Amino acid sequence: MKQTGAHISILGAGCAGLSLGYYATQADSTLDISVFGKLSPAATNSHIWGFWKTAWLDMPASLARKSWKHWQIITDEGAICQTSHRYPYHALDSTDWLSYCLKNLSASAELSDTMPDESELDYPCFDSRTPEVPSRPMLQHFIGLEIFSERPIFTPDTLILMDFRCDQSHGIHFIYLLPFSEHQALVESTLFSPDLLEEQIYLGFIKDYLAQHFQLDAFTEIRRERGIIPMCETSAVGQNSLPIGANGGCIRPSSGYGFSFIIRQVTGLVADLKAGRLPASRDAMRPPHRWIDRQLDRIFLAVLHRHPELAPSLFLSMARALDGDEMAMFMSGFARPVTYARLIWAMPKLVFIKTALRCYLMRGRTEFREA
Repeated sequence: MKQTGAHISILGAGCAGLSLGYYATQADSTLDISVFGKLSPAATNSHIWGFWKTAWLDMPASLARKSWKHWQIITDEGAICQTSHRYPYHALDSTDWLSYCLKNLSASAELSDTMPDESELDYPCFDSRTPEVPSRPMLQHFIGLEIFSERPIFTPDTLILMDFRCDQSHGIHFIYLLPFSEHQALVESTLFSPDLLEEQIYLGFIKDYLAQHFQLDAFTEIRRERGIIPMCETSAVGQNSLPIGANGGCIRPSSGYGFSFIIRQVTGLVADLKAGRLPASRDAMRPPHRWIDRQLDRIFLAVLHRHPELAPSLFLSMARALDGDEMAMFMSGFARPVTYARLIWAMPKLVFIKTALRCYLMRGRTEFREA
């Protein structure tokens, strides 16, 4: 591909592609941008993207539907409430963000539903298409209901990040609950397992949880969302393009969080573009996650795979070991060395040492199920 400097091509009109286009136009309003591919369903169907507000997320945070300074992790053993005034948790509606990006792109970008051959495009070409996933990976899969209750039952200033007091027979399972008000909340049934379930099973889990822990048997369903996220390393599609977003490895395998990493990646690329120091090839791209996070994620996921029964206690131990700021920094990929030390000290030593040795001996394999 030849370098032109005045034009960029983006393959894929989803979160990463449209975010890159938006930030690029903000950095250089004269830049010629082409975005190829059908518009992501997330642009018209509401889907909540959660993140802790960091320095690179000012604009998305300003459009967020709600934020919280307090969150809980709950198991049968107890509950930990963490607080962060510096990095509050935000819930952003995908339609709000993608509509904002499209609005600011419309005057300076060419949008096309047709996907071209990347070899025909000039440098730089950014590729946000769906990556290749290994056979039968561990998945994070969920269905969520946004509901309205006639009774004021939710605590609007505290979200529930993970509540493991639910059926564990189908895999690692927790409830994620975002209270938008005393009457309204998004309630998601989330599982870590290789196998998807019938829709009615997730819905049954949600109804059972609300009945047991909120004494709520009747509610109004406002909308429904679902997702499937591979919890493993993926392989970028394309040959000559620069992979971004999920295709560029932005989805963190251990958590499924991706929005924060996508925005950090694309804003970094825009800065490189402006300074004339873009990577010369895909092999020169900087990984979206730090080396230590990638190694710890691999070990942690291998432990969860071999010992799923430990999941509730492991996440509770993590919450006990860290304060809210440290949790937000760790989950957002910029934790300090002392945070890693506290996390490692809080984990069961023998299980993690054995798993770390196994991962080291089997290094090079990307499939979580084999570790």
